[in-house]
This record gives sequence, C-alpha cells and structure tokens, in this order.
Amino acid sequence: KRNALALGLEVEDEDAGELSSEKSFSQKLLLRYKGYRTWWHKTDTLYKDARQIESKFGSGVALYFWMFRFMMHVAVLVAGFWLCFFAAHWVNFILQGQGFSLVSGIPPLPTPLLYSHVPTSWSIGYAGALMVTIMMLCVATALKIIAEFRAKHDFEISNLGTEPARYAKLIFTAWDWTIVDLNTAQDIKTTIVSNFEILKLEDDAGRIIAERTQKEWTRLYIRRSIGISLNMCLLGGGWA
Repeated sequence: KRNALALGLEVEDEDAGELSSEKSFSQKLLLRYKGYRTWWHKTDTLYKDARQIESKFGSGVALYFWMFRFMMHVAVLVAGFWLCFFAAHWVNFILQGQGFSLVSGIPPLPTPLLYSHVPTSWSIGYAGALMVTIMMLCVATALKIIAEFRAKHDFEISNLGTEPARYAKLIFTAWDWTIVDLNTAQDIKTTIVSNFEILKLEDDAGRIIAERTQKEWTRLYIRRSIGISLNMCLLGGGWA
C-alpha cells in the first residue's frame, strides 16, 4: 500500500472483483462501483499526480492539486455538454441552408457559434442549457462536499484517541536530516515554529468551540442564516 501511495495508484480491495451469488444486489452494485472507481483512478493522471504529491509533500500541498483536479473534471463535463448543444445547433444551421462564414477576430469564429445566429425558436432550449449547467455545477459541488465530509469523518474515526500525539508526531518527523544548506535549515526552523503555532491555535479554537453555550450557538446560526439570505438576495438581484 505504501508503494501504491508513492506511485499514485489506488489500492484495490481484494474482494472488489469477487461477486458471490450470496451477496445482495446492493452489495454487488457497490462492488461494481468500487471496481469502476479503481479503474478510473488508475487511468486518471491527475489522480496519480495528486497522490504522489501528497505522499512526498503532505496533504497541505496536495490540497491545491486535488482542487485543480476537481475543477478540471467539472470543466470537461460542462464543456462536453455545451459541445453537444452546439453540435445540434450546427446541424440545424446546416439543414436550414444558411451561409457559412468566419467573423474576423482573435480568434476568428464561425457564424454558427455566434449568439446572434441562435434562432428564436431555440431560446427556451438555450435557457434550459444554462439552467442545466448551473445544476451540474451545484450537483458536482455538493458531491465534492459530501465526499470531503466523508473522508474527514473516516479520518477522525481512524485517529480516534490519538489526537494528543500530534505534537509528538511533529517533533519526531519535522526535521529533514539530509539538509546541508544553512538557508534551507533556517526555512525549516521557521516552518516548524509555524506548525507548532498552528497546532496551538487549533487547540485554542477547539476549546472555545467546545465551551460555547446553547445561546451562543443559536446566535451564531441566526447570524449565518441572515448572511446567507442577504447573499441570496444579492445574487437574485444580479440576475434580475
């Protein structure tokens, strides 16, 4: 598993390919899904790169690459949807026998891709495509949030009872004994001090949250609700 993590490969469960007849349909479906996910992770170069970076530089650095991977996947999904929409519009444009030309610009665009050449009869479809795009973005974001919360929950369960060892882990693993440059050593010293300060701030914040009363939680939720409502009103005003 350590080698698979260093290579950016997903470790497949031993029973991922075994579909016993004694398993229920939901269990078989779950195993099929795990097998497909394993195959996808093995073919996804962005996944391999993010896993390699996480194994070498830690989860803090890899977080940017995981976010980049998510944004690229969503962009490809949305681009594929709009390519299908414009392909249908292009076919309709050709069947109507309309002329084809390039509009000067950087880059030059063919006339079927211009908004002014979308027929009025396609206005509902165009608006529907915009709504579908927004829904795709919302669903992808919701699934990402759910996956992150599930991963955080699994991590907390697996590290239950070992939280006080964070300082010991940092002490014994923070220093790189292969360093020979004084400037690099000074940078690592600064990083270690910053990590200890972050741990102290996290402990202080956790203690403050644990000591909150029900009245303080209620006030906090009310403030959040008002802020979210104002934000939605501003967004709605922008669309109006």
